[in-house]
Amino acid sequence: MEADEVLPRTYTREELLRYLDHCRRTCQETIGALSTEQANRLCRFAWGELPFAELQLYSLRHVQEHGAQLRMFLGQQAGKSTRWEPQAQ
Repeated sequence: MEADEVLPRTYTREELLRYLDHCRRTCQETIGALSTEQANRLCRFAWGELPFAELQLYSLRHVQEHGAQLRMFLGQQAGKSTRWEPQAQ
């Protein structure tokens, strides 16, 4: 998003939790069905190419970075810390 851009609407807690559940299921299904051939399949982008398995690790790290940013933002705005979740529910 750009600095002056706004979301078209505010999503409800239930919508966000459903989306999170969908993402978790999709991730588990993708990893569960991953073959060596699929893991080594090259994914090409304008900035380069990398194997599908490496792309998944890159994406995981990217999502963790955004999670940390969100946690920091919420802590700054609400003045309280969120608790650490050691394992996905």
